Amino acid sequence: MTAEALARALEQADTLIAQHIDADPGPAGDERASVRGYGIPVWSLVATYRRTAQALAAGQAAEPVEAVAHAYGLPPSAVVAALAYALRYRDVINRRIARNRAD
Repeated sequence: MTAEALARALEQADTLIAQHIDADPGPAGDERASVRGYGIPVWSLVATYRRTAQALAAGQAAEPVEAVAHAYGLPPSAVVAALAYALRYRDVINRRIARNRAD
């Protein structure tokens, strides 16, 4: 990927995040980010995406973004925005997913 292509991809990610993601400024910080208008936590979408991607690799699921969007009743662009957001805040999102598994 060229530097120009990377810059365009990052700009598109910024736009999608701005359109679809609400970050909660509460005490838990970015782990409380959710999809605007739906209230679905970003960490939950990411966890579902990962499970779906694993099932796809095993030949048991459809394309992960489309499958997650359908399961949650979201536009695919909202799922892509959540994934882009999670890449930026990977450690925080991963900690929240791990904490949910431990509960």
